[in-house]
Amino acid sequence: DLGNECLGFLSCHEEIRVYAAGGLAYSLYKGSNPFGTTTGQVWNFVNLRTRYADQPVTIQIKSVYGRQPEVPTIYIGSKPELLMMIIGNNIITYGICILAIVIGIIMLIYWTYVHFHTYIKPDMLYLGLFSILLGSWSINEVPIQVLVLQNHVILSYMTYISLMLLPVPFLLFVRSLYHDEKDWGWNIAILLALLNTVAGIVLQVAGIRDMNRMLPCSHIVLGIAVLVVIYYTIREIRRGGLELRVKINIGCIILDIAASVADVLNYYFSSREFDSNMFGRLAFFIHIVLLGWAAVRESTTLMKKGREAAIYERLAYRDQLTELFNRTAFEEDMERLWQENEKTLIIMMDLNDLKKCNDTLGHDAGDRYLKNAAEMIAKVFRDQGKCYRIGGDEFCSVMQAEEENVEQKFFGALEELEHQYNQNSSVEQIAIAYGYARFDKNKDGNLMDTRNRADVMMYENKNKMKMGAK
Repeated sequence: DLGNECLGFLSCHEEIRVYAAGGLAYSLYKGSNPFGTTTGQVWNFVNLRTRYADQPVTIQIKSVYGRQPEVPTIYIGSKPELLMMIIGNNIITYGICILAIVIGIIMLIYWTYVHFHTYIKPDMLYLGLFSILLGSWSINEVPIQVLVLQNHVILSYMTYISLMLLPVPFLLFVRSLYHDEKDWGWNIAILLALLNTVAGIVLQVAGIRDMNRMLPCSHIVLGIAVLVVIYYTIREIRRGGLELRVKINIGCIILDIAASVADVLNYYFSSREFDSNMFGRLAFFIHIVLLGWAAVRESTTLMKKGREAAIYERLAYRDQLTELFNRTAFEEDMERLWQENEKTLIIMMDLNDLKKCNDTLGHDAGDRYLKNAAEMIAKVFRDQGKCYRIGGDEFCSVMQAEEENVEQKFFGALEELEHQYNQNSSVEQIAIAYGYARFDKNKDGNLMDTRNRADVMMYENKNKMKMGAK
């Protein structure tokens, strides 16, 4: 009983006819589709019926491109056994391809995250794209993928496009590591790869030439890319003083070449059941992992330096006691940030009786007075502009205010906060004198003149508050 037995074999861009017991038992024909007239890469399974027993089985293979077809390795057994055999023979390679795609995606996400937090070169971006393309090209060549994705024609052309694009991110990545990154040789190789990709897609869609027939051009472009990398690598070695990532890259390039040679020898002298590109895929996977590790290591160092720089900048431009911007930030902002127009509003503020608080209640109470007053000022003005502590007890807020007389609303809110605090405090009492001025081109030559007018009003208010207290 042959009911559970079948023939299984892999075909690539070939039409198949299988005859048994005097009739057609199985067929695979090319069809016209947007991607060309080909069958793609297909696993063919032919069920062996009981009536085929002791009968000859004939397999006819015809290349859709008119080439001499290769005789495939033909397996016999139950379909579950053949599927397990295919998976077992290719599972390592398939796993490497999936890891390459996943690592590439992680690199893109990581680079995007770091890019938004600090300056970082795009080399990890290029490496991530290369990893995704390499994984996509490789995985579509693995027999397991043919079982997973049933649209064999689209799968085939995804492979071609990935292969044609492969040199671009790799050249961009290696170029970013070397001193000769602006040399014209890199640009020529990258441009050739892009032109080859565009030409392949256009000719395919127009029905002029199939991508499969463009493979010699793609191989020539790949060869040029390899020669360019070797040339600039030699120049980099001769220059000396190599960085860690450059050393890793050079070592991995040597590994890639050795693995490619091993794959060629394996192709000609080993069984065809063994994946003839496994060593090359593994070498490139190691290449990506090592350089990815080095790139993450470098970006982590950059982020650490960025955090340290942010701390130093905070120390330089922030008042440590109140957390408001300091006088240095105020003077720089007055020169480059705030515009000299009638919308620019400057509010000057001063704390009454800070010295008396320090002398009678101690400096801890004085610091508390400063911090609590700064919190009130920030709460009222921070959403409108920037707040500064520009002297011992002197504060300032600068903003672009569209609304006229808006300062009265701010002062009302500030006085309300003072009142609430003083009612609940049995120790120091907060009193903030204030003055304001808008830039007036008829009165002010610059914003410092506006600030001086606000200062005058603030001191007048301060004297009135003292006279009222007496």
